[in-house]
Amino acid sequence: MGSQSAHQPPGSGALRLGPFLAAALLIYALHVALVLVACPPGVVLGDRPYGVSDYNTHYQQVDTVGRALSRFGKTWAYDPGLLAGVPAGLFFDVDNKGHTLWTHGLTRLGVPQPAAFNLFTPLSCLLAPLALLLAARLLRAGRGAQLWALGLGVVLWHFDSGLRHFWSGGMISFSTVAWGAVLILALFHRLVEEPRLRFSVPLALLLALLLLVHVWTFVICVVPMVGLYVVRRRDLPLAGHLQVWAVAALAVAGNAFWLVPALRHLDLLAPAAVLGQASPIYLLADFIGVARLPFRTDFIFLHTFYRFLALGGALVTLWVWRRERDRRLLPWALAMGWLWGVAYLGGWIPLLRSTEPYRFIAPAMLISGVLFGPQVSAFLARRPWRELPRAARAATLLLALLLVPRAVGDVLYFLPELSPPAYVGAGDPAEAGVADFRPAPPVVRPFRLTALGDNVYELAAYLREHCPGEGRVLVREWPVAEALHWMIDRGIMGGFGERRTIHEAANLFRRIGDPRLRGAELARYLERYAVRYVVVGGPPQAELELRSDLLRLRKVVAGFRVHEVLRPSRLVARGSGEVRADLNRIEVRDARPAAGEALVLRFHHMQGLRCAPGCRVEREPVPGDPAGFIRVVGAPRIPSRFSVELVY
Repeated sequence: MGSQSAHQPPGSGALRLGPFLAAALLIYALHVALVLVACPPGVVLGDRPYGVSDYNTHYQQVDTVGRALSRFGKTWAYDPGLLAGVPAGLFFDVDNKGHTLWTHGLTRLGVPQPAAFNLFTPLSCLLAPLALLLAARLLRAGRGAQLWALGLGVVLWHFDSGLRHFWSGGMISFSTVAWGAVLILALFHRLVEEPRLRFSVPLALLLALLLLVHVWTFVICVVPMVGLYVVRRRDLPLAGHLQVWAVAALAVAGNAFWLVPALRHLDLLAPAAVLGQASPIYLLADFIGVARLPFRTDFIFLHTFYRFLALGGALVTLWVWRRERDRRLLPWALAMGWLWGVAYLGGWIPLLRSTEPYRFIAPAMLISGVLFGPQVSAFLARRPWRELPRAARAATLLLALLLVPRAVGDVLYFLPELSPPAYVGAGDPAEAGVADFRPAPPVVRPFRLTALGDNVYELAAYLREHCPGEGRVLVREWPVAEALHWMIDRGIMGGFGERRTIHEAANLFRRIGDPRLRGAELARYLERYAVRYVVVGGPPQAELELRSDLLRLRKVVAGFRVHEVLRPSRLVARGSGEVRADLNRIEVRDARPAAGEALVLRFHHMQGLRCAPGCRVEREPVPGDPAGFIRVVGAPRIPSRFSVELVY
C-alpha cells in the first residue's frame, strides 16, 4: 500500500480543535474583509453591472441568453444585433453558462439583473479559500496544514497578480473552476482509494456544476483523473469502477443541454490562439517579476511572490511523499506537472493553444497552496532552527528578511491605502530642501470592481436619441461595443475579438492593423455591413478618423467621438425593403426583390434559419467573410412581407 505516515505529520495533527477553529475564523475574517474591499457592496448591489474589462462581454452574454431562455426556453439563439448576426450561447459562452443560469434564476426570483449578475463574483471569492481548506482535509492533512491551505488560499486569491487579474478582470468563471477543480481532484482521489457514495455523489454534482461554469474544467482535471484511474484500476472493486463511470456519465448528462447544440454546429467553430500563449521563459520572468509580452498574458505588473512560495512548499511535499512512497504522490504530482506544464508550455502544443493555456496557472498555484502545508507545518512544528549553528541561523534570518520587501510589496500593491504616505514638492524644485511638500495624489486602486461608467450611459443615450436612420454602429473599444449591444436597439459591429465562431471575421478591430482599415477597403467594409455611425474613444485612430471622404464628426460625447458615414448603405444589399431584427427573427416589410427574384440581407447566414411564408433561405457568399449573408429566394415569388427565423 505504501506509507501513509505523512497523513498526520508530527506536530501538525496535534493542534487542538479550539485553537484551530479560532485561527481559521481569524484568517477567514480577514478574507471576508478583503473581499468587501475588492467587491464594494454598493457596486455589487447597485443598478449597474460591472464595467471592468471582460465583465462587459459576460453581462452582454447573460442578457442575450437570458432573453432566449425567457422567450424560447433555449440556452442559445441567433442574435442579429451583433456583428451582422452571430450564434449566441453555442461556443463563445462555454465560460459563462453557469453564470448565466445563476443570473437568470435570481432574476426570476425578483433580483434585478445587474445585481444578480454581480453577486456571482463575491460568492466565488468567499468560497475559494474554503475549498482549499476542505481539499487539504480530504487529503488527510493535519490541522496545521489545513490552516496553511486556508491562509495561502487567501493570499493567492488577493495578492497574486495573475489570479487577481483573472477574477477581477472578468474571468470569474475560470477562477471559480480553478478552486473548484482542487476539490474535484481531492474527491476523486478519495473515491479511488475508498469507493464510497460519500465521495462519488458530491464529486458527480460538483463536476457537472463546474463543467457548466466553465468547460475548461475538463482540461484541468482530465490528466490527473485519468492517470490515477488507469494506474489504480486493478485495485478498484467493481463498485468503485461503477461509481467512477457513473460520475463521468452524470457530468456529461448534466451538460448535454448545451453540449448537443454546440456539437451540431461545430462547422461554425473558429479556434483562436493569440491570448494566453506563454513559454518556459515566462516562468523565469514571472519568478523575477518582469513582464514579458503583456498582450499575451494580459497584465503588466507582476506580483508573484506567493505563487512561487506555494510552489516551493508543494515540491518539498511531493519530494517527501516520493521518498516515503506515499500513495498521495501520484494524483497530485500528475496535477502539478500537468497544470504548471500547460501554463508555461501549452503555447507550443497545437491542441492546447486555443485554450489560452497561461490561464491554467490559476489552478496550478491553488493546488500548490494545498500541498504547501503538510511538510512545512511538520517542519515548523519540529523547530529545527534550535539545532542549527549560530551562523546558519543568521544566514536563514537574513534570507527571510531579504524576502520580506517582496512579500509586503505584493500586498501593498493591491492595498495602496496601507502604504506610507507619499509627498511631492510644491515649491521651486531648483531650491533643494526649500520646497514645501504636500501629499501626493491618491493612488488609483488596481483591480477593484467598479460599475459601468456614466460615460457609456451618456453615449448610449445620445445614440438612441440623436442618431436616427437605418444601419449599424461600428465601435472600436470592444468593452463599449459589448455594453451598447444591450443598451440600444441597433446593430453593433465590434466587441470581443475572439468569439470562437467564423462570424468574428466581420469584426474590423479583431486584429491590430486590419487591412480593411486602409484605402478603398474601408469604404467597402462600411458598405458591406451597413455601418451608419462610427464610435471611437481613447487615442485618435488616424487611419479611420481622418477619412473625411467617408466620415464626418457628428459630436464628442463623454469622451467618445461619434462619426457619421457620409454615404450609408441599407440593410438590404440586393432588392429593397424595411428591415426589423430581433432575437431569432428578421422581419422584412415592403420587400421588393432584385432581378432574378432574390433579395439579399446584410445579415450572417446560419444553418437553421427558415423563411416564411412562400420563401426559402440560401447562403450568399461574401468576400472575406466565411459565414456569408442571407439570400432570400421566392417559392415561387417573394411576398411583400416575410420573416427569417431560427428553427430549433
